[in-house]
Amino acid sequence: MKHLTGITSIFLLISALASEHFSAPKQKNQDTSPSKIENFDFSKQKIWEIPGRPITWILIREKKDDIFHIEVIFRSKSKPNWNIKRLCPHLAITPIALQKSVIRSLSEGDVYPESFDSGYATWKTLTGEKPVCQTTVMDCIKN
Repeated sequence: MKHLTGITSIFLLISALASEHFSAPKQKNQDTSPSKIENFDFSKQKIWEIPGRPITWILIREKKDDIFHIEVIFRSKSKPNWNIKRLCPHLAITPIALQKSVIRSLSEGDVYPESFDSGYATWKTLTGEKPVCQTTVMDCIKN
């Protein structure tokens, strides 16, 4: 057996830990009227499951001027834990839209932030009114 490099070992360990936690989200019809939105605490928890493909989650990377900056991640249930896809490397979103989007907090699922950093840097250089999601994560990344 070949000796694994340090980074490969860490990556495999993270993948193994993630497999113990993630499961396919329960499909449910969400009522997103203002009276039905749960009040999640985004200041303490940074990883959240959202409705979508078998395993879809967001990572809250930053909050600035009452706008959250997130990354949207997807992993097919049939694929290895390390085989993730970024549905959206950066999305600016309002707190209400974020509240409408999430199902529950997750304890694991963080990924390296390079893709987010690049997307966020691009967003910051935009001139004029910068796009900010006002509906839900999935609505905004589809459009």
